[in-house]
Amino acid sequence: MQTPTGKHTAAVEQATQAADRTTVEKTTERSEQMLEQVETGQRAAIEAVRKFMRNTVHSAGEALGTSGKKKQPAATS
Repeated sequence: MQTPTGKHTAAVEQATQAADRTTVEKTTERSEQMLEQVETGQRAAIEAVRKFMRNTVHSAGEALGTSGKKKQPAATS
C-alpha cells in the first residue's frame, strides 16, 4: 500500500474544504430562500386577516345600521 505524499494530502484537503464551502453556501442559500417564503406567507396572512376584519366590521356595521354613512334625519310630520 502506498502512503499519500504531502502534495496528495494537501490536494485532498483542499478539495474537501472546497466541497464543504459549497455545501455551506447551498445550505445558506436554501435557508435564506425558506425564510423569504415564510416572510411572504406571513405578510399574505396578515393582509388576509386585515381584509377579513375590514369586511366583517363593515358588514356588521351595515347590519346594525352604523356603516359609517350619515343617515338622513327622519321626516317628521
